[in-house]
Amino acid sequence: MKNNFLFIFSILLSFAVRAQSTADFTNYHMVGGSIGTSLYSGGYVNQNQRIFDGKSHQPSFQLYYQTRLSRRFHLRYQTSLSGLSSRDLRANSETYGQNAFNTTILEVAPIFIFDLGNIERLNNRNTQWYLMGGTGVFLAEVNHHLLNTKANKAGGTLNFGIGMRHRIKDNWFLTAEAMGRVTSSNTLDLNRTQQSPTDLYATFQIGVAYRIRGKRFIR
Repeated sequence: MKNNFLFIFSILLSFAVRAQSTADFTNYHMVGGSIGTSLYSGGYVNQNQRIFDGKSHQPSFQLYYQTRLSRRFHLRYQTSLSGLSSRDLRANSETYGQNAFNTTILEVAPIFIFDLGNIERLNNRNTQWYLMGGTGVFLAEVNHHLLNTKANKAGGTLNFGIGMRHRIKDNWFLTAEAMGRVTSSNTLDLNRTQQSPTDLYATFQIGVAYRIRGKRFIR
């Protein structure tokens, strides 16, 4: 009886190990979310080292659905909600140091992801690094305090970044990502005096993702 129990247990264990090992070779899907901060770069601050302000960060949130196209390529559909804000740090400005504006920006973007794999010297197969890139569209509400006015903006973004996912348990992953956005607007802060052609912002986020195992094996 004891031998039969051990035999059955060993078979079940072998199936579980095989299922886990083959999951990385299927067209799996992922759903995830993350929270973090966003950092603005425009006419008021963060356009050069003299007017850099690391305190101009605001909360940022993200939800996404991701599907695996091949061993290294993924396609993600993500929605993010970020805040942009800063003080007026322009030299010789009459409003220097005052809170200049607050902008809430909603972005929807398809993102292509390329897996770099694990870093060999870390010797940890559960940690994967990847590059991200794509375009998106946004809607933004600007509340300008110095001008005492509000405005709505719409446009597009060019996105690029790097990320890491670490398997913490079975199909659960911990993620960390940094992504920069080049926007099509130079008035997300209602200020056209920035040195770059358009306003920029970046997000830094940590989150969790759940993997839904696929059925089709991929090469």
